[in-house]
Amino acid sequence: MGKISESKNVHPFVALLYQKEEYYQKALEKCKHKLGPVLDSSQEYNFSKITSYYNSEMGKNLQKRLLVFQEYQNLEDFHKIKLWSNQVEQELSQKRENRKINIDPGYLGLSKLVLFSTKNYSHRIYINDGIYAEVTLIYENGGYKAQSWTYPDYKREATLDFLEESRQKIKQRARNKGYMLDLD
Repeated sequence: MGKISESKNVHPFVALLYQKEEYYQKALEKCKHKLGPVLDSSQEYNFSKITSYYNSEMGKNLQKRLLVFQEYQNLEDFHKIKLWSNQVEQELSQKRENRKINIDPGYLGLSKLVLFSTKNYSHRIYINDGIYAEVTLIYENGGYKAQSWTYPDYKREATLDFLEESRQKIKQRARNKGYMLDLD
């Protein structure tokens, strides 16, 4: 019989999708207030060149940035970050208008990148409070590997490189600060 142990620590991850820089800045401030300082931020990239999925809702020429936060979190009840992000999206969007920002939260650990969603699908696991989780990328053989359901922008070389660099930073931070991560 396996021994039940406490959940391990991971670093919060957020993907911000937006059309205007002002909405990115507003969402960034809210994320920093909730999750603490940013450890690593990707370069902005043109999400609309990859897919037009959100164009009808949010407009064209959408930009995206990925953020990893400095302060680790315990996984217990961490799915509630998706409830919070939905509230922030509503708050930053005007009434009767489309969303101005899309906030996709999750976490980065040494073994995987997990995203939270309110939508069920075959590869998503129900957590609680109407929130599902999916393992978007798995770390094996020295790099992050996409799954059949991984979103196209998470398969980009620049995204995988960013996550590898972030992984090294959280690994070093855990060593320096003396805390355990998900593979320890």
